Amino acid sequence: MTSSEARSVLAIFVDLFQNVLFLEYAICYTSYYITMSQRDAEVGNTFKLARK
Repeated sequence: MTSSEARSVLAIFVDLFQNVLFLEYAICYTSYYITMSQRDAEVGNTFKLARK
């Protein structure tokens, strides 16, 4: 295995690693957003009930 081959394999691994990190971030952000919107809906319903 030459040094250029090793470098390309390393580049592929770095690329995969960055994609995994991005996916993790996207999943975390999505779940956080869903949780917050659910909480907002609950708070909104509470205010509606209080206004009645």
